[in-house]
Amino acid sequence: MSIEVVELERAVDALPGGWRRSALAGVADISRGTSWGSENEHRDPIDGALPVLGIRNVQARLEINDLVWLHGLKPSAIASSTVQMGDILMVGSNGNPARIGNAVQVDEPGRYLYASLLFGLRPRRDTVDPDFLYYAIVAPGVQAAISDAVQGTTGLSNLKITTLRDLPIDLPPLDEQRRIAEVLRSVDEAIVANAALLNGVKATKQGTMEAVLSGGFDEVRLETLLADTRYPMRSGPFGSALLKSELQPDGIPFLGIDNVHVERFVPVYRRFISEEKYRELS
Repeated sequence: MSIEVVELERAVDALPGGWRRSALAGVADISRGTSWGSENEHRDPIDGALPVLGIRNVQARLEINDLVWLHGLKPSAIASSTVQMGDILMVGSNGNPARIGNAVQVDEPGRYLYASLLFGLRPRRDTVDPDFLYYAIVAPGVQAAISDAVQGTTGLSNLKITTLRDLPIDLPPLDEQRRIAEVLRSVDEAIVANAALLNGVKATKQGTMEAVLSGGFDEVRLETLLADTRYPMRSGPFGSALLKSELQPDGIPFLGIDNVHVERFVPVYRRFISEEKYRELS
């Protein structure tokens, strides 16, 4: 018996009473979305066209904006890529590996298609609660397993559909799934309410800053306020200045947009360069 099988059996034995482990394909139907040609695509709705959801719509929640409309697709393509309330959409291919596995639950009424760079997951409601399955998929442990399975070339990273179908999901009895999902949903609702309150406070702060800083002061150029050094303000390396192959697992941290948040810096480092490359770019 292999070490991997032994460890898996130990993990299953460690599950709470009544829980079981299932491959994701055992509780949900999984498929890729549709592809289309330029002749099918419209920026505005026309008679008979359907909106299609893409990666840009998969954010912290499903964002129904900046839609593309498709017309003239085969009925089979429409049938296989139409989402329903409760379905889960997951990023399956992207140039940014960190986006692979990002998922949202479809909570908007209406008829939508989804694009081929996304996976569509339709929970089998007789075995899994759709809300519970969504929270299970976005849980840190499952997301880490997805990240470890990402493959790809320099330009595009992918998650194989076979890998996703084999992804293990731990399931309590259906009634317990619903109770867990209800608790997590209430937490999400509290987060949304607090975020709205925080946004109001930030708007007030912004207005106060503009009022205070715009009256009685001279306007100056930003560059006059920066340090007197060779490069007081510069952009990061582009193109061949820093190749993906030059990144390494440790060394000097290389900062990206994931470190920059609204009014704060997040010191979580995922990319590194060598001392030699640092001196070259300095």
